[in-house]
Order: sequence, then C-alpha cells, then structure tokens
Amino acid sequence: MVAEVAHADWTNRTVAATVAGREPMVTLPKEGGRLEQEASFLDVTGDVAPGDVVGRLAFRRDGDVVWEADLVAAESVPAPTWWEALGIGAQRFFGGLFGMPAVAESELSNLGAREVS
Repeated sequence: MVAEVAHADWTNRTVAATVAGREPMVTLPKEGGRLEQEASFLDVTGDVAPGDVVGRLAFRRDGDVVWEADLVAAESVPAPTWWEALGIGAQRFFGGLFGMPAVAESELSNLGAREVS
C-alpha cells in the first residue's frame, strides 16, 4: 500500500491504494538532482473495487518525470446505503458548524525512494 485515498461519499473512509502493475522496486541512476515523489488523487465516489484507478504517482528529478504509474484500489469500499448517506449528510451539516472536515484526507506514504545504480 502506498496511499490512502479519500472516499468522497464518506466522512471518515479512505481507500487503500497501490501501484498498478509495477515491480515494487524502481531502479534509478544516482546522477542528477533531488528525486521527488508526487501524487494526484481522483475524486473517488460510489462503489470501489480492487484495481479501480484512484490516482497517479510520479517521481520527478529536476522537474522531469522519471517514473509514473496509476494508483489503484487495493480493497473494496462500498458506497454508503441510502440510510448511511442520510446519517452522513447530518454529520456533515453539524460537523460543518464546528469546523469538522466533510471528507477524510488523502495521504501518500513516504516511499523512501532510494537511488541505485
């Protein structure tokens, strides 16, 4: 798992995400500037199944993309039932009065990229 992506239909649920169809290790040359990771997350709604694209992960060096891949769901997360959605609506309304977030926060794990060559 490399990220937790907020599920917009819920106030407190995220979708565990991993990298689509890639080896767990990336080999990059030592030469060059600092290596930075960046992620973009989709607005995830409805039923989510393993393998659904939920974002994109990239590694950049000196502003150039050196590696990128889709982030995909690693688990199923169902959309709320109508009854749950009613409760979520009330929770968002009253939570909004007290500054509570309406949706969980998406979070990228620090992958600790290492340069190997």
